[in-house]
Amino acid sequence: MDDHDHQLLRNYAASRDEASFRGLVDRYLDMVYHTALRKTRNPTLAEEVAQQVFTILARKTTGLRAGNGIGGWLHRTTILEAMKALRVEGQRVRKMKELSKHQQNEANEDSSQWNEALPALDEAIEELQASDRQALSLRFFDGLSFRVIGEAMGKSEDASQKQVSRAVEKLSALLRRQGFAVPCGAALAVLLASEAAKAAPTGLSLSVSKGAIAAAPSIAASTLIGNTLLTMAYTKTKVALALVAVSLIPIGLQWKRIHKLEDHVATLSTQQGELAAQGENVAEQGKQPFLSKQESVLARANPQTEGKSSEADPARCN
Repeated sequence: MDDHDHQLLRNYAASRDEASFRGLVDRYLDMVYHTALRKTRNPTLAEEVAQQVFTILARKTTGLRAGNGIGGWLHRTTILEAMKALRVEGQRVRKMKELSKHQQNEANEDSSQWNEALPALDEAIEELQASDRQALSLRFFDGLSFRVIGEAMGKSEDASQKQVSRAVEKLSALLRRQGFAVPCGAALAVLLASEAAKAAPTGLSLSVSKGAIAAAPSIAASTLIGNTLLTMAYTKTKVALALVAVSLIPIGLQWKRIHKLEDHVATLSTQQGELAAQGENVAEQGKQPFLSKQESVLARANPQTEGKSSEADPARCN
């Protein structure tokens, strides 16, 4: 069997006969793979070792002596390659652990710094310009896409994305000026997104809904209140408009109208006095005919009054 294996190896070396080399692989692959697996205890790593062992065999087709068994050579080579693979894998794992630890420390530090900045986050957002606040709100609070944000703000999708990026940078600058070591750019955007995605406590939605509905006024009451408020607002509006209209009249024109009113009042007073005098005259004139008529009636009723009066008057007797 060993001579047959060497013949296959010579055929491959002479003409690159893939069928010959494939025969060697089919014969020894199980042994090579399980040897590597026992050594590495890692199926993926054992496959890599098996690949490396047969690659070395393909390169050493002329370096193997005819008296040496190919199976033994493959076994020893598999052990050596497995140990090498373990060393390389160990170094890789150590580096990954160090990198992971470093990243974890940075993440913990960033998380701590971010938690310190959270109380000032909302106030910093309110300090931004209205367009920047709107862009951040639509992106992180409403969770809209850049296309929808662009439609809401009258911009293209690319312009809305740039607007959000600039707003995030401005927010980072505001927080840093306040002494908070927050990240910039995409890192801050990730933190904002994670903060906006936090869920409220379980069951709070139901209790809040019930409490709000119970505390809210009925539809009829709310309608009455709304109508009352509208009436009050309408009345206040009319008064305000009247005051504004008066305030718009020039001062000179107002004084002229005041003088006209004073003259009109004086004329009315004069006319009132004249009417009163005329009334008194009419009353006097009405009394005189009435008294004359009354006297004549009395004279006819007492015809001797005049004679008696003469007799009783001593002056007239003399």
